[in-house]
Amino acid sequence: MRTRHNYLFGATYLVFAILFIGCDIVEGPYIEGAQTGSDTSTVYTRKVLVEDFTGHTCGNCPRAAETAHTLEQLYGEQIVVVGVHIGWFAKPVNSPPNPDSSYIYDFRTTAGTEIDVQYGIDVAGLPRGMVNRIEVSGSPILGYSAWGTAVAGIVDLPPDLKIEISNSYNEISRLLDVTADVTFLNNMTGTFNVVALLLEDSIVNWQLDYLASPNSIENYMHRHVLRSSISSTWGDQIAQGNMSSGATSSNNYSITLNNTWVEGKCSVVVYVYDVGSSEVIQAEVFKVM
Repeated sequence: MRTRHNYLFGATYLVFAILFIGCDIVEGPYIEGAQTGSDTSTVYTRKVLVEDFTGHTCGNCPRAAETAHTLEQLYGEQIVVVGVHIGWFAKPVNSPPNPDSSYIYDFRTTAGTEIDVQYGIDVAGLPRGMVNRIEVSGSPILGYSAWGTAVAGIVDLPPDLKIEISNSYNEISRLLDVTADVTFLNNMTGTFNVVALLLEDSIVNWQLDYLASPNSIENYMHRHVLRSSISSTWGDQIAQGNMSSGATSSNNYSITLNNTWVEGKCSVVVYVYDVGSSEVIQAEVFKVM
């Protein structure tokens, strides 16, 4: 029987540095075929989903991106970051037209909008985030200064699930086929859904930054950008009721990449959450190429 974790929240001091490092890009030619993200060991770690809700005209949002990057540096592959552009600050600025074409790009997604509506994130004010969608003081929506403490309270807990991702990508048709295999590592009770997302990293475009001079940065690097949900926004049910350790679920998805997305910078993120509590149980990320 799965019990609710006791989360430890203490003072966490993080030294933030503006470090924007893009994902490795695989140089062509590319070979069509399957890749696997399978773990060959028998020891698995908990991976924490950090959702960074942002917008290109939010002048404080770069501080949240720095916080997410610092957490990646501290915890490595145990942190899975998704940058979700939502709401007022993510709207393209095209009225009146900008002579320098600044802020006209639209980073918003259907999935991001649906998450925003469900949780009321834009209303709370950006930047905001969620860490495994765990409630802190009655709400899962956290200011970026609280992300480190929330992560520290759960990142070292034994995992309840493992997720293995395999991709097959056709460079000509740009069709991506994804398989997400989920294995329960402990006996658990509840209703569990799996969600698959597509991200693109290192997108260079405009960003407002109140600490920069000038404030408008033309060549800002937007990281971990949510491009689309591959599954539905709220995912597919994979289990309900009492689940035994060792139970498995295999889930298949397909998406055709937009011609403007750079496949070498794209990744698939898969996470499983408890429908009853909305808490994310485990997350995983794997590059498209």
